[in-house]
Amino acid sequence: MLGKKFSNYVLIAAFSVIVMMPAYLGGIPIANDQSQHYQFAGTVYDAIVSGNIYPSLSGETNHGFGDVGIRFYPPLTSYCLSLIYLVVRDWYFASLIAFTLVFFFGAAGVYLWAKDELGPTQALIAALIYTLAPYHLNQIYNNFLLAEFFATAIIPFCFLFLTRVCRDGRWINVAGLTATYALLILTHLPMTILCSLAMGMYALFLLKKPGILSTISKLVGSVVAALLMTSFYWSRWVPELELIKHSTSKYFSSTWDYSSNFLLRPSYFTDIANDSSNLWFADAILIVTLLIMVPTAIYLIRKRLETSRFLVAVTAVLILSILMTTPVTSVIWDNVGVLQKMQFPSRWLVVVSLFGSAFAAIGIAKAAATVNEGKNALVTVGLGIVLTVFFFAAVFVPKGAAYRSRAALNTEMAGLINSEACECWWPIWADRAAFSQPDRVTAMNRNTRIALWSATEKRFKIDAGDAGRAGVNTFYYPRWEATVNGSAVPVNIGPSGTISLPIPAETADVDLIFREPPYVMATNIASISAWGILLAFAVILLVKSRKTAKL
Repeated sequence: MLGKKFSNYVLIAAFSVIVMMPAYLGGIPIANDQSQHYQFAGTVYDAIVSGNIYPSLSGETNHGFGDVGIRFYPPLTSYCLSLIYLVVRDWYFASLIAFTLVFFFGAAGVYLWAKDELGPTQALIAALIYTLAPYHLNQIYNNFLLAEFFATAIIPFCFLFLTRVCRDGRWINVAGLTATYALLILTHLPMTILCSLAMGMYALFLLKKPGILSTISKLVGSVVAALLMTSFYWSRWVPELELIKHSTSKYFSSTWDYSSNFLLRPSYFTDIANDSSNLWFADAILIVTLLIMVPTAIYLIRKRLETSRFLVAVTAVLILSILMTTPVTSVIWDNVGVLQKMQFPSRWLVVVSLFGSAFAAIGIAKAAATVNEGKNALVTVGLGIVLTVFFFAAVFVPKGAAYRSRAALNTEMAGLINSEACECWWPIWADRAAFSQPDRVTAMNRNTRIALWSATEKRFKIDAGDAGRAGVNTFYYPRWEATVNGSAVPVNIGPSGTISLPIPAETADVDLIFREPPYVMATNIASISAWGILLAFAVILLVKSRKTAKL
C-alpha cells in the first residue's frame, strides 16, 4: 500500500516535469509582468543578504528614486524565488525549480483533496487534468501571472483542509486550513478574494446539521487566525492603499475594467472584424476546459453516477465559477465592489480548473472502465475525442510562448533592480520627470557630501549658504522623517514627487530615515507569535494522534 501511494506521487512529479519541458528546453517564458516579479525577487534577495529580512521599500529601483511596491505586493512568491536562488546561485535554474515545484504541489494537493472522496485512481486522473489545464499552463507560459500561478499550489490544500474540517472538525485540519489560507493571503490577493467566495459556497454544501455551529465557529476562527498571522504584511499597506497609483481609476478602467473582460460574450462571435478585445484565446481555454467535463455531465444527466455531498458541492461551485467568467453574472460584478478589484473575470478559471479536474475525473474514470470492457464503441470514440482535444490544448499553450535564455535572464537580473518598476506601484504624486535630475541631493548650488545612502536611511552634509530647501532624489512617502543638525524638520513633496525639506543657512547635517508606525511593530510581534502558537499546536496534535494510533 505504501509503495502504491509513493508511486502515485512519483507519477505526479513526472507530470510536473513533463509540463515544464518546454521551459527546460526553451527558457523562461517572457510576458508583460515578468520584469516586475523578478524585480521584487531581486529586491528581497538583496535585503536578505544585507540582514533586512522583510524590506519596507526598495531603495535602488526607479533609477535610485525608490519604490514602495514591495510593501504592497504579497511577498511569498518573491521569497520562494529568492531562497531557491540563495541555494543554486542562478536565477534561471531557481525559476525552473520553483515552477516545477508549483506544478508538483498543486497536483499533489488536488490528489489529496480528491482521494479523500473519490479514491486514488480518480484522484490521480484529477491531478493530471489539473496539471494540464490550459489556464494553469497559460498562467506561466503566456501571461506569466507568477504570483497567481504560485497560488495554484496552495489553493487545492485550502479546499482539502476545508473539506476535512466540514467532514470531521478535527483540530489538526483546522490548523491546516489556517496555515494554507494564510499562505494564500501572502501569495496573491485577487486569488484570496476569489477563493474566499468559492470556499464559502463550497462549505455551505458540505456543512452537516449535527455540530454545524461548532464547524462554523472553527472555520471563522481559522480565518481570523490566518488574518492575524498575515498582519505583518497587510497592516503596512491597508492604511496606505490610496497613496499608490494602482488604487486610482486608471487601473480599473479600459484594459483593466472587469466589464470589458467577460468571456463568451456574444459580440465576440458576431463581430468577427473587431478583434480589439483579443479574448478569443481565453474563450478557447474555457471551452476546452468545459469539454473535458462532458463525460461526467453526461453520466450525471443519465443518472448513472451516485451523487454525494462532495459531488453536489463540487458541481455547484463549478457552475458558479463558470458563470462568473461570463456576462451572465454582470449584475453581481456591478454590485460587489471587491469583485471589481479583481479586474479580470477570467481569474475564475483557476477555480474552474481546480473543481473541473475533480468533476472530470469521475466521468473519465467511468468512461475508461466502459472502454476497457469493450461494451460501447460510442463511449470509446467520445472519450478519445475529448482527451485528444484536451491534450492538444496542453501542447498548444506552451508552443505559443516566447522564451528567454539563461544568459539573457541572468544578464537582465544584473541591472533589473535599478530599472523602472511598474508605474502602478508608484506613489500617486510621483512623476517620471524626476529622473532627469542626476544628483542625489540638490541644495541651491550648495556643496553636498553623502555619508550614507541606503533604502531606509539617507545621511548627508550640506555646506553653508543661502537658507532654503533641499531636494532629495527619492520619491516622497509619508513614512520619511528628517532631522537637520539634530532637530526634526518637516518632509514635504517636492518637484515631480520627490522629497523636499528645509535647510538653514549654516552647514546642515541631514538625517533622513524611513520609519514604520508603531502598529507595524505590534503586528509583526502578533504574526510571529501566531505562527509559533499554530506550529506548537500542530506538533502537539500530531504527537497526540500518533500516541492514540499506537494504542
